[in-house]
Amino acid sequence: MRNFIEGYNELEQKLGYEPNFHDDNIEKITITKDKIEFALKTVDDVFYNLIFENVKEVNNFEGDLRGGVGIIFGLEIEQVDEKLKTIIEPSMGIECEIISKRILVK
Repeated sequence: MRNFIEGYNELEQKLGYEPNFHDDNIEKITITKDKIEFALKTVDDVFYNLIFENVKEVNNFEGDLRGGVGIIFGLEIEQVDEKLKTIIEPSMGIECEIISKRILVK
């Protein structure tokens, strides 16, 4: 994931371990014309945003934020042509596939 997500190294330094997004809570989702932003919280209560910019396609976006929170089971990213295909698998709540040009964390 390090090669696909801008700011990944900084998030790793902040957390003190290599982030894999497993068990991170989705606190809020903001969707605009070509951007999707997930406000996330780790099990250690560290807050950060996972941002998909220049979103080209969204598939299988389903589920809900039960009690205002979703939980990520797994996050997979692969490069397809010049785009990034991200699959978010839920433990609870939202699941989706996002195809974007850029992914970053803040």
